[in-house]
Amino acid sequence: MSEGQRKSGVRLTKEERKELLAQLERQSSRTVSSERILQRGEQALKDGQLDQAQRVLKQLTTKAPRLVGLDLFRQRVEAAAHVEKLQANLRATEEMLTRYIQQRKKPLAKLALTTLIELAPNHPRRSDYTTWVADLDQEVDLQRRADELLAAGRTAVINEDFAKATKHLETLNKVDPASRATEQLAAELAQAQQGQARSADIDRSKQRLEELLARGELDAAEQQMEQLGQMDIPKVTIDFLRKRLVDHRERVRDEADSRLFIAEFEHHLAAGEWPTAREVAQRYSQRFPTSPRGAALFSQVNEHEAVQRRQQSLEEGIATLERFLAGGDRNGAELALKLLTNLELDPELLTQFENRVRSL
Repeated sequence: MSEGQRKSGVRLTKEERKELLAQLERQSSRTVSSERILQRGEQALKDGQLDQAQRVLKQLTTKAPRLVGLDLFRQRVEAAAHVEKLQANLRATEEMLTRYIQQRKKPLAKLALTTLIELAPNHPRRSDYTTWVADLDQEVDLQRRADELLAAGRTAVINEDFAKATKHLETLNKVDPASRATEQLAAELAQAQQGQARSADIDRSKQRLEELLARGELDAAEQQMEQLGQMDIPKVTIDFLRKRLVDHRERVRDEADSRLFIAEFEHHLAAGEWPTAREVAQRYSQRFPTSPRGAALFSQVNEHEAVQRRQQSLEEGIATLERFLAGGDRNGAELALKLLTNLELDPELLTQFENRVRSL
């Protein structure tokens, strides 16, 4: 049935009335549901939950764009969003301004202060920020002086001129006592002084090791080496010192072995045991192949053996000469005397024998 028919008084059928009532009920239900959603959105906006309120506004704009109160709710949401954006910009500007003041960047700080005043002309800390920015020139000079003192102090530390470094630190502490530069220089100076003390301890330990090695006190040197190993020393230095200790131990052992060989050699040499003495010299040369002492031992054996043989020849020649002299054999005596002359007989004894031969 058309609208015109209903206005003209035409009666609705039972089915038509039922359908009309159903439509009216559905429309009423949608209206009630949208109103409840709007109420939740208003509560969210009241509680400061802007994101939730914006989601509600979007939902109602699509579902019930003609809902009573929706336009007013939209205006309130947009106003709240504008305020939140303004506050966010204000917070960001405050953070930038504070950071630029701390970093002593005056041009940027002035720009940030101008922006802050534009956003909030009645900002409660406007006077403080304005004063801090105006004082930045003095802060910049102070920072420059602190930087100069820090650089000079570091140079003195590098040169291990700790007295000068301490003087710079004291001045820096007066100029800017709470600055990061003061803390840095104090820490670097303390570290350098500790390092110098450690270096002095290491040098003393190394000197002690050298003295022990020089005196041949190898067990004490080994203990000193262990102490050095616990210090902050480069591995290459430790390896070098350990090798020196090993070399000293080997040298001491070699010297002890050499003394034993020499004692045995001299015993056989004194006894005239030439083959045995040569055997000892041979073993010495094998034990110490690079030492010239082995060849010297062989020469010593040969010299002693030659002396002994010459002495035996002299004794035999003199005995022969005495027999010829006793027998009155002039020819034999002259021949024996000639042989003694070739054996480098003592000149005084030779003269005596010559006189005796001539008297035959």
